[in-house]
Amino acid sequence: MPPSVQVACASCKKTKRVPFEPWTFTAETARPLLSCEACGAQMEGRSAAFDAEHRLVACAACGSPEIYKRKSFPKWAGIGVVALAAIATLVLAGVESVPRWAIYVPLFLAAAIDGVLFVTTPDAAGCYRCGTVHRGYRWARDLAPFDLEHAEALKRSKPVESAPRAKPRV
Repeated sequence: MPPSVQVACASCKKTKRVPFEPWTFTAETARPLLSCEACGAQMEGRSAAFDAEHRLVACAACGSPEIYKRKSFPKWAGIGVVALAAIATLVLAGVESVPRWAIYVPLFLAAAIDGVLFVTTPDAAGCYRCGTVHRGYRWARDLAPFDLEHAEALKRSKPVESAPRAKPRV
């Protein structure tokens, strides 16, 4: 899978996942990262978000160094597995001929599936400031997992000066 960035448009907030290889352009120029089909706005990628060895050091969309480690797995799929297991457990609990131990089998299967997905799913980097998700990049430093307290503190503080700005299409 080529390196990509999942970023929300600064104008209309629609999310798009685009391939982004900043080492293909010079450090002085920024290449458009997102051209929104809905509103026509463009955001520029930050080549300074990567070091000389093409490792991620900051967000490629807004330039913030405030990034965290997360799993590159869709949340809806994980919630779906748990919801199906809960429904199956409730159905089995309503059937009188099912042994008591068998009622909990769907929940144990969901836990096993979750464990396998956790081990096999690659990591991604998320940005605390703008929510951009970076997939397929090497990191310049060890990233900590998401920290809600840190995210709330950043939300209350001033925005980063290099925050993404939407430019109208010409």
